[in-house]
Amino acid sequence: MKEEITHEGVITQIKKDTIEVTVRATGACGSCDLKNTCISTESAEKKIIVSREGHEDYKIGDNVIISSTTNQGYMAVILIYVLPVILMVALYFISFSHFKNELISASISVGSIVIYYILIHFINPWIKNKISFKLKHNDVY
Repeated sequence: MKEEITHEGVITQIKKDTIEVTVRATGACGSCDLKNTCISTESAEKKIIVSREGHEDYKIGDNVIISSTTNQGYMAVILIYVLPVILMVALYFISFSHFKNELISASISVGSIVIYYILIHFINPWIKNKISFKLKHNDVY
């Protein structure tokens, strides 16, 4: 069985096709008694958009558990962090060997990242099919 990454969250918005779940991400704060009064930089709220298909019985304010497989998490990390860095570094060295100008090489490598994220935006429907989240009610309050 595939390992899952799970987080507890609250449904904050429901639209026609999507559900927005707010997850409070905490570092080492999870077991601290002062976590509600602390302004630690390690804690933040994350908003995750989930397809509403198959999740019609949820309403705003419901406590839920949101989950995804670790493989999907790895794919997301590769698409968002690893590939852009590899692309940027590779294009810098390739363009520097061709132009022998650091400013031009840096501009090309940074420009490639802009183009990469524009392409990611356009292939978003494909990504949504590969990286998806599941919801289930969290009965523990």
